[in-house]
Amino acid sequence: MKKKRNIALLITLFFVFSILAGCGSSTGTTSTSDTTTTTASSEDKASSSDTTEKTVIIGMDQEPESLDATTVGLDLVRWCTDPIFGRLVWLDETGTEVIPAIAESWTYITDTQIEFKLRKDVKFHNGRGLVADDIVYCLNVQKDEAYGAVNYNNFAPYVDNIKAKDDYTVIINLKAPYPAILTVITKIPIFAPESLDTLATAPIGCGPFKFVSWSKNQELKLEAFEDYYEDGVPSYKYLKYKFYAEYNTCLTAYMAGEVDIINWLSAVDVPTIESLGDSYTVASPSSIFFFHANMNNPLFKTPGVMKALSLAVDREELVELVFDGHGIPVWLPQHPDSPYYPDDIEYKPDIEKAKKLLAEAGYPNGFTCNLLAPKTAVEGLLAEVLQAQLAEIGVKVNLNIPEVPAFLETWKQGDFDLAICGHSFEVDPSIRLNRWMSDDSSNYGHYSNPEFDKLCKEGATTVDEAKRKQIYYDAYHIFSEDASVIYVVGEVRYSAVRNNIEGLIKRISQVDYTRLIVN
Repeated sequence: MKKKRNIALLITLFFVFSILAGCGSSTGTTSTSDTTTTTASSEDKASSSDTTEKTVIIGMDQEPESLDATTVGLDLVRWCTDPIFGRLVWLDETGTEVIPAIAESWTYITDTQIEFKLRKDVKFHNGRGLVADDIVYCLNVQKDEAYGAVNYNNFAPYVDNIKAKDDYTVIINLKAPYPAILTVITKIPIFAPESLDTLATAPIGCGPFKFVSWSKNQELKLEAFEDYYEDGVPSYKYLKYKFYAEYNTCLTAYMAGEVDIINWLSAVDVPTIESLGDSYTVASPSSIFFFHANMNNPLFKTPGVMKALSLAVDREELVELVFDGHGIPVWLPQHPDSPYYPDDIEYKPDIEKAKKLLAEAGYPNGFTCNLLAPKTAVEGLLAEVLQAQLAEIGVKVNLNIPEVPAFLETWKQGDFDLAICGHSFEVDPSIRLNRWMSDDSSNYGHYSNPEFDKLCKEGATTVDEAKRKQIYYDAYHIFSEDASVIYVVGEVRYSAVRNNIEGLIKRISQVDYTRLIVN
């Protein structure tokens, strides 16, 4: 019980900061290709007593297939590329307040027009100075539906146009007031437009680290960018990501002293790491997980079927079996401590009621279906536990757990009955709830409810806080009652860190290595 209380306190504090800030301003897999991409760099050097020559090595149990963070939204890609790409505006250490970055200030000229004043000392890693046209280019990429940008759905529908007023002033004109716009912009990578064709393999950004080389199945190497605009950042020379075929190999490498940080530490290994004497752990609220149905399948359209599945889920058991108690039950794509979260939305498992609903739907003996999940430490285990839980109401689940790239392809094509995935917590409700609108390109299960769509559109552009809360209260209740998408559990994610390293910042699913201090 003490462990659960501590985790609840950690996440509650996170959302307290989120509320205060609001009043103011998935994983990849190992590549099968054995190739190396390299750009010019100083000679690789081992750690020395000079901090500026030191190397930090991150242990990863999976490897991204691409470094193009404009089109691939996986956490794994962000972890590897956030140090490379700049941001127009960024997040503070809590991950809840928007702060200056390339834009040293911004002003709302009207409710639908924002003026950003840019720093004049920002350079790309190829040495060229950044100007407003570069920002306009990078933001317009997110408006191009054919390009396939990961932030398209939360950006393009609300942005009318982006213009450069002069070399260091950018104007964004919105179609309507959009409270989430600054938060969305923190997710948009700023890169040198001339490097668009090489973003996947050798990106050129304007962040604190520049790309050096990528040896597939081995490591990604970054080097401190000497012309980065922020004094004293970074404070060490090299940042390396070592890729391992699976988690236990990565953990063994850490125990042997071969890596300095394990980015994603299994909760069951936290006591072991903390007992070493030379290490500590850092925790933060991270991802929430759901399973949903392919609503093109007549079975799941049958009234009562999805509600029956939702009543079969024992969320407390999922927290214990999947996260060893290091998590929380969830019912919506929003944290329970959010001011937008309805206080009457939660329910307990009810096996008898679930069986009754299935019988009334014409399935007194249950049915058989397939469940698609990515092969990760979390989703794979979550699939197995859900398989057992659904069996209690007579639903036989056949598991399909491919590697992540194959999962994504199958999922996006809609070739599944049920599917499991997850995403990070977000402060603004529109960012996650909008993906389940009927016309959203990432709504792979084709959930559709016109009234839900109407409320989501209205909520995204409503500024009045009281009205906005009521809109999302109504939308969440429709979403929960339809039960086409069933949210089940939220994760607290841990990292293992050597005692000689300070300053690791974890912002929800983001991990910031750029401000580390190596002693």
